[in-house]
Amino acid sequence: MATPTTNQLRSTITEMDSASQDAFSEIATIAKLALASLETPDAYTNPECMAIVLNAIFDRAMDVENNINAMAEEVGCNYKDQAQRRRMDARSKARETTSSGVTA
Repeated sequence: MATPTTNQLRSTITEMDSASQDAFSEIATIAKLALASLETPDAYTNPECMAIVLNAIFDRAMDVENNINAMAEEVGCNYKDQAQRRRMDARSKARETTSSGVTA
């Protein structure tokens, strides 16, 4: 990958800032509404509504995490969790061992 220009980095950071502000504002608003609903009896008679709200928060958070990561990756600046990579490698090796019939 070629080294990104200052303008490319500036543009990417601006996009990331916009995406994070939009998503975090949505998440905060949904959470605030969920908390307000817990002050009413209706929230306790229909727990499925709260489950839907929590899923919406989860989905939005995962969406923006992936979006921001993809933007950072486009300019070669995405975070790489080395411990997570080691766990993924260990899992792959364990699957290979298990699928080949070899046990430790």
